[in-house]
Amino acid sequence: MLPEDRAGLAAVRGAIGPVGAEINYRVVDSQGALRWVRDQMRLLPDGAGIAGSLIDLTGEQAATDELQRAEERNALAVEGSRSGLWELDVPSERLHLSARMRELLGYTVEEVPASVPLPALMSLVHADDRERLASTLQAHIDRQEPLDLELRAERPDGSLRWYHLCGQARREPARPVTRLAGWLTDITDRRRLEEELRQSQKMDAIGRLAGGVAHDFNNLLGVILGYAHTLSEELEGGPRADVEEINRAALRAVSLTRQLLAFSRQQVLEPQVVDLDESIANLGRMLERILGEHIALDLAPPAEPHTIRIDPGQLEQVLLNLVVNARDAMPGGGRISIATSLCEALPVGVAAGAAAAGPGPFVVLTVRDSGCGMDERTRSRIFEPFFTTKEKGKGTGLGLSTVYGIVSQSGGHIAVESAVGQGSTFRLYFPRHRPE
Repeated sequence: MLPEDRAGLAAVRGAIGPVGAEINYRVVDSQGALRWVRDQMRLLPDGAGIAGSLIDLTGEQAATDELQRAEERNALAVEGSRSGLWELDVPSERLHLSARMRELLGYTVEEVPASVPLPALMSLVHADDRERLASTLQAHIDRQEPLDLELRAERPDGSLRWYHLCGQARREPARPVTRLAGWLTDITDRRRLEEELRQSQKMDAIGRLAGGVAHDFNNLLGVILGYAHTLSEELEGGPRADVEEINRAALRAVSLTRQLLAFSRQQVLEPQVVDLDESIANLGRMLERILGEHIALDLAPPAEPHTIRIDPGQLEQVLLNLVVNARDAMPGGGRISIATSLCEALPVGVAAGAAAAGPGPFVVLTVRDSGCGMDERTRSRIFEPFFTTKEKGKGTGLGLSTVYGIVSQSGGHIAVESAVGQGSTFRLYFPRHRPE
């Protein structure tokens, strides 16, 4: 017997009653191998002594140990996959949820029991996905089709998350399916990354198209302006006002093509090292005049200088377009705040659409307004050329697309947060310039 087991055996022998007792312990056999035995002991009549029998448990104990290790490996695998387990009893429509699955759905173990009715869980699923989930479950039960779908569910805090639901049927031969079991994985971050990547690819394609159109259109405008100038010189006493109107219209068109070229990142820039905070302060008075008295402008003083490399004129255009856009979202008045800060790396959502993003740190320019905000559909299109929610004649739809092009051509990236009635926040990430 191993020394560490002797105390336990002595304690059991000292407490043997009429019914007897048993204990498992380890011994070393004649071959030097370690074996588990079960010692079943009882008192002899009249206190004549103790009798017992030994049963070899080595094989049974090895199986028990292996089962325990398998369960531990399974638990580690589930935890490592960040998935929650579920099991549905089909006849009773009772759903058994693991603690991890309840956590993924936003609930604590105390808030939701391990077993709930299936309709209770269905009520958490987004209304547009419930019918699809119900039909998939039924097809899985009736025809054992694969259960593999993505759906949305609302958490208690009101946030909407994307989940991947997988499962398989458990049945006995020649009998209907009585159980379904599977796992649930939160894929919200993956879906967000995929959407950011799709948006980036779409904007890149639109940019190439806009750049090609702008170049060709610029050539035509050059011809129009040249002939207008010649015609103006030839008409000494004629209708020169009409020619001047042609000239002004062509110049306005040139301005539009310049914005398209900025969006498509084909505009020639002259980048310089500038102090972002100083540039904002220099524009402060002009921005206040543009906003008017009904909108307050907050310029947060920086804790340290933030230098970036950018074309100064284009930086001013970026600030003006963002502020004007925010102003138009607050016809009844409000507040706009402009602040700068540092971050060491791009956030996950921004990095998804920034394949060429270099290492940090980044200078972050934040422009926040208290305006009407945007829904998700509008937010996904705001950087497209000529897309606008303003009334006809109130905007060209090129303001934010120009911002996108200038920031991208300057090596930066943009993130937008907005909700209807909660204002909008634009965050521009520029690579921080550091002297050699």
